[in-house]
Amino acid sequence: MCGIIGYVGSRNAVDVLIDGLTHLAYRGYDSCGIAVFSDGNLQTQKATGKINNLIPLTKSIKNASIGIGHTRWATHGKPTQENAHPHGKSKITLVHNGIIENYSELKEDLLNKGYSFKSETDTEVCAVLLESLLETHVMLDAIKELHKKIEGSYAIAILDKSDQDTIYCIRKGSPLIIGVGQNETFIASDMSALLDYTKSYYILEDDEMAIIQSNTQVFYDLASFIPIYKEVQEADWSLTAVNKGEFETYMLKEIHDQPEVLKTTFSQELKLDDAFLQDINDIHIVACGTAMHAGLVAKQWIEKYARKRVYVEVASEFRYMDPILDKDDLVIVVSQSGETADSLASLRLANNHDIKTLAVVNVYGSSIQREASRYIMTYAGTEIAVASTKAYIAQLATLYQLTQKLTNNAMKDANTVIPFVESLIHNSQEIHQIAKEYLAVTDAFFIGRGLDYAIALEGSLKLKEISYIHAESYPAGELKHGTISLITDDVLTVALVTQSQVFDKMLSNVQEVRARNSKMILIAPEHLAADESLYDHRINIPHVDDDLMPFVAAIPLQLLAYSSSSLRGCDVDQPRNLAKSVTVE
Repeated sequence: MCGIIGYVGSRNAVDVLIDGLTHLAYRGYDSCGIAVFSDGNLQTQKATGKINNLIPLTKSIKNASIGIGHTRWATHGKPTQENAHPHGKSKITLVHNGIIENYSELKEDLLNKGYSFKSETDTEVCAVLLESLLETHVMLDAIKELHKKIEGSYAIAILDKSDQDTIYCIRKGSPLIIGVGQNETFIASDMSALLDYTKSYYILEDDEMAIIQSNTQVFYDLASFIPIYKEVQEADWSLTAVNKGEFETYMLKEIHDQPEVLKTTFSQELKLDDAFLQDINDIHIVACGTAMHAGLVAKQWIEKYARKRVYVEVASEFRYMDPILDKDDLVIVVSQSGETADSLASLRLANNHDIKTLAVVNVYGSSIQREASRYIMTYAGTEIAVASTKAYIAQLATLYQLTQKLTNNAMKDANTVIPFVESLIHNSQEIHQIAKEYLAVTDAFFIGRGLDYAIALEGSLKLKEISYIHAESYPAGELKHGTISLITDDVLTVALVTQSQVFDKMLSNVQEVRARNSKMILIAPEHLAADESLYDHRINIPHVDDDLMPFVAAIPLQLLAYSSSSLRGCDVDQPRNLAKSVTVE
């Protein structure tokens, strides 16, 4: 969600901050800003909209070698220039990622003491509170008190006008890393913002403070204020992995990356010890959004072949439940970023119950990876587009491997799907032409049974999040229990008919929808016959084993969403109101 960048060194700080914000833009934002010390004066510039709106405002800033920057995804207050970060008072200025849950009480108290506010944000409350604490405390003690008083999740970076060589950072719940270069230090929400400058970094953990200067990085435990020794980490990837290359958008590139993602994943042995999986009772897969949809596919694989009961839970609900967890259960947390706030809270809930936990993540060093009992890395590489494609296919592939591990390799060889995935991607023009026929559609339903329903959920999400078409997904047999009342000739229905066991049942459901004059796109294996009167357009996919169909059926759904968004002139990579890494509740 929000992105933080900071720099202290000998470079032009404005250039570093703008470059870092640009690399953090994929996280999602609606305003941005920077604050730097220039010739002894603090200069702050903020803008709504894209970073390109901010750049002209910074051109006049000279001789800045230290500063902080921020991309804001609005939570408290609308996306306005006043609400954009940084926020400050006479002594300090700061940026913040997260949510301060008790900001309202803190603000009321500060107002009663005579302090004033210019914005609607919880972040300005932090700034004013810190300013008030500096009336009676030195900076380090004031930051300790701030940490005690604020509740919620946060990563905060602070500039002190009386100490213009230093950035202070604290963290609880929201990610923050400290990058180390040659006589220069950086801070960032994730490593992508720093790879132009360094691959060396430290991870700031919860309830820790970092005090950074160009040549020093000092860490403290905020409770005891005892210094902490940290091992420097090395990133093992480069910015070449996150460039668009020949493609118009990141999403299109990432769709085309998927065959290679599958090859890489299936060529790797699952690094999970057999003893960890022994004597498991029930399995709980906890995730959000696309990752949860991958979990629904895995549920059917695991229950069918491993004969273990699997529950798939939305992390934002699971974390506030009183779940029935047995000591022999396994909780699997699936997250692309490894920092998803609700998924991390769910992991900690399971850990507090002394339950085995397994992380399936794409980012090494992320909180979920580090805090789980065991972890499995997915091999998606960096995914920039907000709408997940290759991370989803990597999650499917990894969960398929996990199912194989649970069943002693009783399942089909999934490598067979790779050439079919490749051919579907390279024949995308057919789907592009189909999408042109439905530009006027404002409502869509995706239906399926079994594995097809799990894939339909993901197809529906892809369409709605990047094309802004209202889309829902239902088990095909459930339509007649109320939802079919919404089917009219203005509605598009996308029917997935890939599971041989329920093929005839699905065609009956398709017929019910057609009887209500719905427009119909049928997605089915090429060898299965269906009367042409049942659909307006048919997308044929290769004939593979039913259990492997999710890998191939996902591709036309991604391409349909992509073309629908592109043809409507939407921002494919950064759709409105959405964020890539959801680090707040």
